[in-house]
Amino acid sequence: MRKAILILLTAFGILFSPCLQAQHVRNSSSRISSSPISDAGAKKSFWTLSGKVPEQMADHTVFSQAMSNMIEVCPTGGQAVAVITDLPSVTQYTSFKYYFWDESGLPCIAPCLPNQIPFSLDIPQTGQPVFVMRRYMDGEVFKDSTDVWIFVSPLVPVISASVSPASDCWSPSGSIAVSDISGNHGDVRRIFRLFNPSGLTIQSNSLSQSSYTFSGLAPGSYTIQISTGCNTTEAQVVVPVSTNLQAGISGPLTVCAGTSATLTADGGGTYQWSTGATSKSVSVAPALPGNYTYSVTITNGYCSDVRSHTLTVNPLPTASIEGPSQVCANTGNTLSASGGVNYSWSSGQTSPSITINISSPVSYMVTVTNDKGCQNIASKTVTPFTIPKISGVTKVCQGGAAYLVINQAATSFLWSTGATNSSTTVYPAGTTNYTVTVTDVNNCTNVISHQIAVDVPSRVQITGPASICLGDTVTLGAYGSYDNQWNTGQTYYEIKVSPAQNTTYTLTGRDYSNYCQGRDTLEIIVIPRPDATVEGPSQICSGQQATLTAVDWGSGNGNLSYQWSTYAYSPSIVVSPTAAQTTSFNYRVTVTNQGGCSVELSKNITVYPAVHATVTPDLSLCAGDSAILTASGGSTYRWSTGATSASIKVKPLQSATYTVTVSNGAVCSDTGAVNVTVYTTPGLASRVRCRFAPGKAPPLSPAEDKAMHGIPGPQHPASR
Repeated sequence: MRKAILILLTAFGILFSPCLQAQHVRNSSSRISSSPISDAGAKKSFWTLSGKVPEQMADHTVFSQAMSNMIEVCPTGGQAVAVITDLPSVTQYTSFKYYFWDESGLPCIAPCLPNQIPFSLDIPQTGQPVFVMRRYMDGEVFKDSTDVWIFVSPLVPVISASVSPASDCWSPSGSIAVSDISGNHGDVRRIFRLFNPSGLTIQSNSLSQSSYTFSGLAPGSYTIQISTGCNTTEAQVVVPVSTNLQAGISGPLTVCAGTSATLTADGGGTYQWSTGATSKSVSVAPALPGNYTYSVTITNGYCSDVRSHTLTVNPLPTASIEGPSQVCANTGNTLSASGGVNYSWSSGQTSPSITINISSPVSYMVTVTNDKGCQNIASKTVTPFTIPKISGVTKVCQGGAAYLVINQAATSFLWSTGATNSSTTVYPAGTTNYTVTVTDVNNCTNVISHQIAVDVPSRVQITGPASICLGDTVTLGAYGSYDNQWNTGQTYYEIKVSPAQNTTYTLTGRDYSNYCQGRDTLEIIVIPRPDATVEGPSQICSGQQATLTAVDWGSGNGNLSYQWSTYAYSPSIVVSPTAAQTTSFNYRVTVTNQGGCSVELSKNITVYPAVHATVTPDLSLCAGDSAILTASGGSTYRWSTGATSASIKVKPLQSATYTVTVSNGAVCSDTGAVNVTVYTTPGLASRVRCRFAPGKAPPLSPAEDKAMHGIPGPQHPASR
C-alpha cells in the first residue's frame, strides 16, 4: 500500500505517520565504528556505518551527529514528503542533491526548496539502515553534506529456533530460543509471540533485537511468531519431555597392574567417556600402579551429567623360584618361591617350598599373591640327569640267550644276576625282569629294569589225521611255520604219506608269529581193514533164491557193520533174481570195522532161464512089446537107462518107471518120469487088452484090475 508520509525533523525528535515508526539506534560496536575523518577543513570525529555506506560517499560524507534516530518504513514503494525545518542555510551554495546510501541521486525539482526533500520517494527493501543525505555543490564542486534522516525497510523475518530442557533436568520444563536470521538489522523492532496448541497467546514481547528465549515451558507443541512493522512469520516447535537423569558409574575400585577393569555407566541413553568410548561399558587396563580417574558424560534426552570413577592400580608381586635346574632322577630336591604372602604351585601345593621327585623334565609354576591380592607367576623347568638305560632284546625264543648292556658311562654296576660289569648275558626260562643298580658320573644312583619275554613257538604244528586205514594215503601239513624239515627228509609245506604200520612223523620249523624254531610230532595209527568175503552161489535158475553172506575172517561179525547195495544192513541177504534169458546180477556190500575202516565186496550171480521137462505119457504094454519114450524142454537129456538122447526105445518085461533129467547144458534142469505097465497073457481080459495097440487099450474096470492079480492099472505121466 502506498501512502504519503509527512516527516518533520525537529530538534526534539521526529514526527511520523502510523506507517513510519521511530526506533532508537544503539551504537553497537558490531554495526557502527568510530573513525575521525576530515572534510572541508573540519577536524572532528563523526560516526559512519562500516561496510554499508559506499566508499565514495563515506569519503565525503560528514555526519553532523551520530545515528540517534531511525524510522521503520515498509518497503511498499510509497511516496513521502518531508519538510526540513532545522537544516542549515544553503543559500551560499548554488545547488544540492539528495542521495541514498546506494548513491541514487535525487535532484531537487521545483517547487523543491532547499529545506525540502523530493515529493516522490520509492522506499527499497533492504533490512539495513538507509541513510538519506543532502550534498551541497558549487557547480560540480562538493562543498558540504547533511544527513537528513535514517530509516530501515525490514525483510520478511526468517525463524530459527532451538529447544532445550530446564537446566536442572529434574522437572518436565523447557525453553525455546528464537532468532530472526533473515538479515534484518539487529535494532529492528520485532514482536516475539508464543501460542499454545489452542491458538492462545502465552507470551508476547516487542524488542529491538533479533532473538528472544521463551522459558518455563511444559512439554508440548507450540507456535512461535516473529513480526516486524511490515511482515510476520510463524513456525511450529515441539518441546519434548525431559527424562529424569540418574547418572552413575559402577565398577571395581582397585585392580592389579596389567589387569583390566570394566566400568559401567547407568542412567542415560548416550555416554561419552574420557577415554573416547561411547559405549555404556568400557574396559580399562592401566599398565602402571597408581590412581586413575575416568569420567563419563551421561545424556538422557536433553539432560546430561558428568560422573567420575577413581581406579587404584596395585603393583604385582615380584615372583621367583629358587632351586636346582638339573637333579638326579627320582631323588628328593627342594624348590622355594618368594615375593608374596601366599603361594600356589602347579603341583597343587601351597607352601613356599616344595620337594620334587622327577624322572623326566618338568616345568613348575607358582602363583605368588601379595598383601594387595595381586598375583604374579614364576616358572622354572627342572631337568633330571639322563637315566641310564639297558639295551637289549625284549624277547627271546625258548631256550635262547639275551645280551644286556648299559648304554652310557657309569662308575659302578650291580645286576640282579650278580654280574658287576656294564653288560651281562642271561638265559631266561620264562618272562623275567632283570634289574641293575647304576651309579653314573653325576653321582646319581638309579635302579633300572629290563623285562625279557620268552616266546614259545606254539604255532609250529603238524596238521593231519591221528589214524588211517591200511592202504590209505593222507596229507600232513605244517601249520604256522616256515623253514620246515620233516623226518621223512622232505621240506615242503605239505607231504603225502601212506604208512603200512603205526608211524611217528616229526616237523621242525620256525614260528611265523615269533620266528622261533619249534618242533612237533604226530603218530599215525594204521588200522587194518576187515578181511571179509561174500559167500553164496554164483549161478541160479530163474525163480530160485540165493543167500549171500559177508564173512569176516579176522574181526568177527560182532564188531562189523554191513551195508548192501540192496539197502540191507545184516551180514546175510536173500535175493531172488528173475530173468527170461541168461543175465548177471551184481550185489555189493561194504563191511566196516570199529576203527572206521571198510572194505567193499561184490558178488555176481548169473541167472539162467528155468528148464521144464516134458516126457511121453504113462503107457501100457503087453509082455514082449516095445515102446518109444520121448523127452523135450532142454538141450541135454539123461535117462535112467543111461541113454542121453531125447528119445529111447524100451521093451520092459514087467511094469517099470523110466526117468529122464532134462538140462539146458549149465545149471538148470528138470526130471520127468514115464510109467510103463506090462500086461501078462492069463485071462481073457488080458488077451483082449493086448489086442490093442500099445498104449491104446481102454482103461480097465475095477474088476479087471483085480483080475490082473494086483498088477497096477494105468499110470499118469511122472511128475516133474
